[in-house]
Amino acid sequence: MELRHESPWLVVELGAPHAVASWAVVGGGLQEAEQIAWLQVRDADLGPELDPVQWLEERRSQVGLKQAVCMLTSSELVHHQFTRQEIDGLRAEVVATVGLSNRLAVGDPPTPGVVGTINIVVVVNRALSPAAMLEAMSIAVEARTAAMVSLQTHSTVSEKLATGTGTDCIVVAAPLTNTTEPARYAGKHTALGAVIGQAVLHAVAAGGKVWMERNC
Repeated sequence: MELRHESPWLVVELGAPHAVASWAVVGGGLQEAEQIAWLQVRDADLGPELDPVQWLEERRSQVGLKQAVCMLTSSELVHHQFTRQEIDGLRAEVVATVGLSNRLAVGDPPTPGVVGTINIVVVVNRALSPAAMLEAMSIAVEARTAAMVSLQTHSTVSEKLATGTGTDCIVVAAPLTNTTEPARYAGKHTALGAVIGQAVLHAVAAGGKVWMERNC
């Protein structure tokens, strides 16, 4: 995996086709991709009549990222966090951008969205079965939530501890080919689950602290 920041883009170059699972604005769902990208936006970029999907598809095509899985963020990409964890040859590399102005607690009532979100990319070095891909996603979500709780920030609409933001996005990528069979499990009892959890927890907590130092 290679990471390059060329404002207003932050791009993860996977180097080969990967299986990718996410709910990204463009390329969400289950896909094959070689690139995952963030586009930093300002309020002036997104008007009420704008179709963000079409707009982002056009922007990624203009810079040669036509097949990339893409996310939008208002976070300063220069403050992105990168973490790598490895156990027994199994590796997770995580890139996170963290903005907390849209922080909420799970179960909060629906409210209009505002800018400020957490976007996370998790890249592992082992092929995953479909079930393991879903389990890896659940570990990443749980680690994001644990990191948020550790920051002890509160929801913007309730007195509850924030567990994320209203527009978080998580992307999990795993190689399509490998020298071994795809992993069947990626839970907390596995090395894969451990490295994913450790890397996401560290990246989100670190990014959250940077955001709080700059905005509180």
